[in-house]
Amino acid sequence: MFRIGEFSKLARVSVKTLRYYSDIGLLPPVQIDPWTGYRLYTTSQLSDLQRILALRQAGLSIDEIVQLGSGRDQTSLLARRREELVAKHADLTLQLSRLDHYIEVLSEGAMKYHITIKKIPAMTVFSARKVIPDFAALNTVFCEVGAQIRSDNPQLHCPDPGYCFAAFHDLEFTEQNIDIEICQEVDRAGNAGVGYVFKDLPATTVASTVHVGSFDAVGTAYTALYEWIEANGHHPSGSIRESYIDGPWNKDDEADYVTEIQVPLVDSPDRPS
Repeated sequence: MFRIGEFSKLARVSVKTLRYYSDIGLLPPVQIDPWTGYRLYTTSQLSDLQRILALRQAGLSIDEIVQLGSGRDQTSLLARRREELVAKHADLTLQLSRLDHYIEVLSEGAMKYHITIKKIPAMTVFSARKVIPDFAALNTVFCEVGAQIRSDNPQLHCPDPGYCFAAFHDLEFTEQNIDIEICQEVDRAGNAGVGYVFKDLPATTVASTVHVGSFDAVGTAYTALYEWIEANGHHPSGSIRESYIDGPWNKDDEADYVTEIQVPLVDSPDRPS
């Protein structure tokens, strides 16, 4: 038999680690000398130690290895750990893809648009779908619809800060006769009126970027956003949303307008970015 120091050299594992494994019952010594208190090990325990080290290198925690030793089904535990590692690998792969795209864009000059994936929660909105002559009419239509709904449903309230957006339903970009859906989050459904309804929107995962400046220059944000989506292997799904945070209703200078562009995604996992 070997004292713990000798067994440590033989196994090439620190004494501190062996003592820890002993204290938690994972690899107790075969004998403790009653006179000296020395922990004594045998060469047959090298195989047990090797198993512990192999499982640790495979990514299992000490608690999981203890569970395996206590009779828990090994196949299910190892399969679960494998699923966790696969998910972690997917996360790291996605982060690398985003970082590579970031580096590529930065190499071409200053990066104006920063893209993230976020989850928009489920909510109730009023919805008014209209065809407007051009983008200049958007603010007027928003105000008209809002005034009509407030008149019809004075009991309704919009959360503060609220979520107000236009969803674009045209199959391709157009500057005239634009098919839009105006939506505003409300605290509950009201009574539908002429030209608008109330509906519940499900939670939606989107790729998002923020445009600061005139509405006329928002096209550059779209270009950056769709390049990022393609570079990172995502797929758009559903109508584009423009969420209007600051605009002519509260800013005098177009340079201070703030618009968030949101593109719903079909394949984005629900994970932090």
